[in-house]
Amino acid sequence: MRKSIVLVSALLASYAMEASAGCRLAIAKVASTQGQVHVQGYGTGSWQSIQKDYSLCPGDTLRTSKWSRATLSLSSGSVLTVDQNTTMTFSEPKEVASSWVINLLKGATFFRSRQPQHLDIKTPFINAIHEGTEFLVDVSDQQAEISVFDGQVSGVNKAGKITINKGFKGLAEANRPPQVQTLKITPEDAVQWALNYPAIIDDTKRSSGLDDSLNPALAAYRQGDSPLALARLDEIPLDQQNVNYQTLKAALLLTVGRLDEAQPLIQQAQSLAPNNSDVFALQAIIAVTLNQQQAALDSAIKAVAANPQSSVAKIAQSYAYQAQFNLDEALTATQAATRLSPDNALAWARLSELQLSQGDHDDALDSAKKAQALNPKLAKTETILG
Repeated sequence: MRKSIVLVSALLASYAMEASAGCRLAIAKVASTQGQVHVQGYGTGSWQSIQKDYSLCPGDTLRTSKWSRATLSLSSGSVLTVDQNTTMTFSEPKEVASSWVINLLKGATFFRSRQPQHLDIKTPFINAIHEGTEFLVDVSDQQAEISVFDGQVSGVNKAGKITINKGFKGLAEANRPPQVQTLKITPEDAVQWALNYPAIIDDTKRSSGLDDSLNPALAAYRQGDSPLALARLDEIPLDQQNVNYQTLKAALLLTVGRLDEAQPLIQQAQSLAPNNSDVFALQAIIAVTLNQQQAALDSAIKAVAANPQSSVAKIAQSYAYQAQFNLDEALTATQAATRLSPDNALAWARLSELQLSQGDHDDALDSAKKAQALNPKLAKTETILG
């Protein structure tokens, strides 16, 4: 499994992270956010938007909106990723003892730790006692599911108790005994929303094209607001939702982890334009993220062949080469992207990333500064320059 996610148990003294909201010791620190992520502090009635490095205190409530997600890290090295439309509350100060408690009110959270640790997760339908290292909890209005990918989780409610081992899931509804079922999907399929799909959108090229209706979405994307960009796309009438619309929306959905929503759009675009370069590029990025190395390179080569002047295709190709540990070809492809689209901040940020990986610190810094000058709001620009 790839990157991931979990909250942990430990003595309070082990959590020596500095709190941003006034508590002496924090439970978790925000490693990354995408979209709208808010926190309501313990004992307060107001919500505030949070970003990377915000420290979460005992009693805080975390909320993610549509097309949004967050990754939280702990001093132990454990992490958790929070899906869109999720609300959870952390242990109140008086509850903090030898383990942490998370009240997952709705939504989904993927937990992962490097070693088995103790963590209690409460939901409206079942409480989970974490004894494993990798599992997913998903809460809807009708039920809660606990899918275990590694280790073991105990589930209990008023009607019964179950033990959920690796490869199984626990299912619980209100006032009914919980049940254990075999997992019918792979961990990768279950948590595709938690994966990071590299951004490849060339907004400078698209905004100068023929689809003026896409410009409001592109403007929001340039400001680093993918959820707003997606909302702007939803305002476009159905009769104007052409291939450019479909590929742009699919690309934006991937940046917030929504492969389930992006795939149908990619398929629609390919049916309308079987040799569309952007479609091949998106398929390459998906394959890279899912560790399908040869499929990624095959799609990237098709993307470049379909449109040799596309910086989007070249950036996708760079990721496909990197996935095969061919950094020289990855660098060459990215350099081509900057030549094809000199004002593309994403291409320069990608170039900086590859230059840095090869130890070329001076050129990497120059490329990062170029990316920042072109678009300081781009998340990848900020990360690479940092």
